[in-house]
Amino acid sequence: MHSVHPIIAPPLANRVLLASSNLDCARDQVSRKFCAHRLDRMSGSGRFDARHHHAPGHVFSLNYIRYGAAVTIEPGELTSFYLIQVPLRGQAQITNGRHTIESDRTRATILNANRHTIMHWYEGCEQALLQIDRKRLEQFVEARLGHALGAPILFDPVLNLTEAAGAMIRTRLCAMFRGAEEGVVFGADSTLSQISLEHEFLDHFLQSQPSNVRHYFEALPEEIQPRQMRRATDFIHANLHRPITMLEVAEAAGIAPRTLQMAFRRNRGCTAKDYLQRERLKRIRQELLDADADRSVAGIASRWGMTHLGRFAAAYHAAFGEFPRQTVRQRI
Repeated sequence: MHSVHPIIAPPLANRVLLASSNLDCARDQVSRKFCAHRLDRMSGSGRFDARHHHAPGHVFSLNYIRYGAAVTIEPGELTSFYLIQVPLRGQAQITNGRHTIESDRTRATILNANRHTIMHWYEGCEQALLQIDRKRLEQFVEARLGHALGAPILFDPVLNLTEAAGAMIRTRLCAMFRGAEEGVVFGADSTLSQISLEHEFLDHFLQSQPSNVRHYFEALPEEIQPRQMRRATDFIHANLHRPITMLEVAEAAGIAPRTLQMAFRRNRGCTAKDYLQRERLKRIRQELLDADADRSVAGIASRWGMTHLGRFAAAYHAAFGEFPRQTVRQRI
């Protein structure tokens, strides 16, 4: 027996877009977030009980969909997006191009945007879906590579969740769903953390999932010059007060993002993102110790880009061995 999937079911219960027993209504509503498609019942048995929960992001969106009864879904070519589908319950037969996959909680699927798709979701099937915008994915990859793509990105449509790489992707997906449910990411006030989260996921996904661009991401990064490292740290220090991404830091240094990460690990013993957070925490501590400062802890933290107070307090305690309000009591 397979273990229970770690995503809480039904996920994104506070982000309901659709709850209907009408097939035509379900097709029309789901089409608005995905694309026009054919939706038919496979048999008269089973209760049709459609639900669609949705949390929009920057490059991709999180979704939960079920139909209750067995259905056939035929969107043809998705065209404008890729779709990672992870079954939470039940099974589905997915055809993307020339590949047909029997999908369950051990085998997720990846739908390529430029391949014809037809799906049979069996009765009781429920899936968590990550919709990735095609244009923004291509822009992301081109920025990482430093040159234009010569052909569409094509992924192996099978994601084996029993292998280490697939299990890690599922773990990251679960974390994003939990974060969305808690309002930490995929919300109106989470722009910086949202972009960083999505970029980190895409980096990991592109390195681990077989595709026609994976070899670029597996290549060893070039050596970084001391002047490039200085440019990176100078850019971070000059922009601690505003939302920045690691892609911006890499561009300022004139190096590839993966090279940036390797360089920080070698030279600073941490990732570039960790270094950015560490420097922000130092500035926050400096202000908290200032007796003339009349701003609240939350206000000071927010000014330095730390908008989630629970995570900020935990990071601050890990860095300095005390919580922010303990520091305030020591004001000079």
